[in-house]
Amino acid sequence: MGEKVNLNAVQSFVDVVALGSVSAAAKKRGVTVANLSRKMSTLEKDLGMPLFDKRGGNLQLTEQGQLLWQAWSPIAGQIDAALDTMQTEQHELHGVLQVVLPAEIGPRLVGSAMVSFVQQHPALEVQCMTSLQGTAFQPHVDVAIWLGRGLQADSPYVVRQLGQLHSKVVAAPSLLARTGCPRLLTDLATSPCITTSEELEGTPWTFILPSGELESPAIERCFRVDSGQLAKEAALAGVGFAVLLEQDCAAHIEAGELVVVELDASPAPLDIYVAYAHRQLVPRKVRVFVEHLTDSLRVDLIPKDNPGNTSSLKPSKSTGSTGKK
Repeated sequence: MGEKVNLNAVQSFVDVVALGSVSAAAKKRGVTVANLSRKMSTLEKDLGMPLFDKRGGNLQLTEQGQLLWQAWSPIAGQIDAALDTMQTEQHELHGVLQVVLPAEIGPRLVGSAMVSFVQQHPALEVQCMTSLQGTAFQPHVDVAIWLGRGLQADSPYVVRQLGQLHSKVVAAPSLLARTGCPRLLTDLATSPCITTSEELEGTPWTFILPSGELESPAIERCFRVDSGQLAKEAALAGVGFAVLLEQDCAAHIEAGELVVVELDASPAPLDIYVAYAHRQLVPRKVRVFVEHLTDSLRVDLIPKDNPGNTSSLKPSKSTGSTGKK
């Protein structure tokens, strides 16, 4: 990078990309949009190349812009983290914290914890987004809440388990009268099952065998939906068998609207994870938020030393699923 390039302008460029717009970056840096726009134009002139593709309406990077972003953003993150850790614990949290939650269930799980965190840190701007892809982790995201059932794949991020939620296989009495009740995992290959499309990587039907191994048996998929509420409504209507969280179906089981289906293995619990970027210096706002989240959810989730914990489970072959018959 030439001597004439202003490193402060490069840092501003990183903020524009990370926050997704010039206006958001200008707000963070306390300058006008016009001032920051001129700074970006000057940076492009100094480098002798365009960084932004101005043909579309949305913020898009050119190939050169992508190279600069990939090279400089980790350095900028380390600088921000170092400056952050230099602050004393008495200082207020400031800046922007971007959090992504799994759609539908995420707000239910951490909504009250998020609200109390915002109330405790009024100088920090918290931006909360939802995503159907629970493992989505974009460069601008500080913290992500992940859902999983069974063993998780290796991740380049720091991943901490917050807890677990038990699940049940359930069906409406009308469905059982029509199809009979499966008793073995192998029976699911010929039983209409409600499953997911993208949530839980499309495999919510994962079980813990008596041996401690995990297995995702073949199922007859009759309905694929990334919504626990819609899966429950379909189960109540007799569309198919469903794996639902205990807390979501307990009242319907008690009312006789749903029946628990006992198989030769138990559904693996739903694991709740918090993930953040792997850095040598973790920003204080991330550390404080993760600690708050952990403390807030501890009373609501299954303790991690519960026998249902999957940390000691062994993988088994997944037999996949069948199409609708």
